[in-house]
Amino acid sequence: MLHAQAIGHFRAGRMAEGAVLLEKALELNPGSGEMHSHMGIARFELGDANTAGQHFEKSVRLEPKNFMVQNECGVFLLK
Repeated sequence: MLHAQAIGHFRAGRMAEGAVLLEKALELNPGSGEMHSHMGIARFELGDANTAGQHFEKSVRLEPKNFMVQNECGVFLLK
């Protein structure tokens, strides 16, 4: 539920609000590579490339076969 609400904020351009909700969602489910990937996007958009990279690395470690996670990490690395 928190993850879906965070995505709604992201789509509406409210990255900071979405990141707060996603942080709470990650506390409840720290093993979600998809959520770490989304947090990487949010942190990058908020100007925190170091933390974004950490979330992308964790997302790939948690879900190495998830194409979406791999793709989002690859896009980050190209920036």
